[in-house]
Amino acid sequence: MVGLKALASGYDANGNMTLRLKDGARYFLAYDAESRLTSVSGTVSASFVYNGDGQRVTSTIGTTTTYIGGYFEWQSGAGKSYYFAGAQRLAMRAGARVKFLVGDHLGSTAVTTSASGGFETETRYYPWGEARWSSGSSPTDYQFTGQQKVASIGLYFYNSRFYDAYLNQWIQPDSIIPDPYTSADWNRYSYVRYNPLKYVDPSGHFCYDSESNEFSDGDCFDEMQQELLDYFIEQLESGDYADLELAGNLINKALELNSDPVIALRAASEIVRESTPNHFGWSYEAGSKFYYRDHTDVQFDDSGFGDLADTETANQIAHTIGIAYIAAYQERAGQGFLTRALVWGNEIGKNQSAKQTYVDRDLGYIAADLGRDLIANESEAVSNAISAIGSYNYADAHQIRNWWDSIRWPWSK
Repeated sequence: MVGLKALASGYDANGNMTLRLKDGARYFLAYDAESRLTSVSGTVSASFVYNGDGQRVTSTIGTTTTYIGGYFEWQSGAGKSYYFAGAQRLAMRAGARVKFLVGDHLGSTAVTTSASGGFETETRYYPWGEARWSSGSSPTDYQFTGQQKVASIGLYFYNSRFYDAYLNQWIQPDSIIPDPYTSADWNRYSYVRYNPLKYVDPSGHFCYDSESNEFSDGDCFDEMQQELLDYFIEQLESGDYADLELAGNLINKALELNSDPVIALRAASEIVRESTPNHFGWSYEAGSKFYYRDHTDVQFDDSGFGDLADTETANQIAHTIGIAYIAAYQERAGQGFLTRALVWGNEIGKNQSAKQTYVDRDLGYIAADLGRDLIANESEAVSNAISAIGSYNYADAHQIRNWWDSIRWPWSK
């Protein structure tokens, strides 16, 4: 019993809530074999359909809504489009009408304006997500932390799970324990480690501090990485793709699973690198359990890179993805100018030829541009980077140069 108003009782063998009572309303919840909510009956009838990747594609609550990612919805013969900058939903269009969505520090939709910037609605939230005050009726149901509120059943949809803002917890347990050394993570129903004023949970699995641009401790987005790993291995083992195609497809798939470029590039880096660059510095974390070499005998090599052999990072493409992640992270923090200096300085003292160092720096500059352009929401960022790598003149880079020609300063390309 919570506040003598809501009672959650009845769970299935997987720990999913099957009965929810609130203010006299009765909801019976049913799930599929992967613990995804598929139907609600009782006071309200609702059903949800997912594709093979676990993404919701339709919901039926009176009428059916079809979803194409988080970008487009179709209901009753009318479409609704959403526009993003990184992971933040900035605007929407319904018919000919455009609305701007202004978020707070957690990414919640706080204010909506007309296309000309005129104030229309405002919503303020309690710490755990319930609305505490509003002016006007918001034109979007993407509200607390930018997630969709399914008002008819009183829950928020967080992609992997549903969240009850009244109970302050998930209705399904987390499929992982993000960090076994953090006691709060052993409660698999807890929301953002009981710190909703600081953290958000965009996928239903991991914590990301939007205010300080930091990940929480622990490996907190396993489900996304597992899907990304399965996708990468399937393409790798098929033998149908060159390495550059694999790299481009991997980054694009990561961005499809999570539109935040920092998160997407980190996930991609952990697939192809034995260890992942850590935030601002050039230090490294423990090896990722999603490193592809631990899951397949097929190798992702340096096809097209001639005789390059970086003794520190064997795969040049993996090296590039890791730097792109650092660049995106630093760019978001307003310190993007540091990335080129790090690329330049990182090659000092390595056990390799001067020519190899020169090539590594060139690839690093391409990667830095990729991370920066993704943060700037450049639509051609990935294809431009892959094209730049593919057209790079390795034979020229391996020619003997005068020593002054081999210097690449941090500010030069």
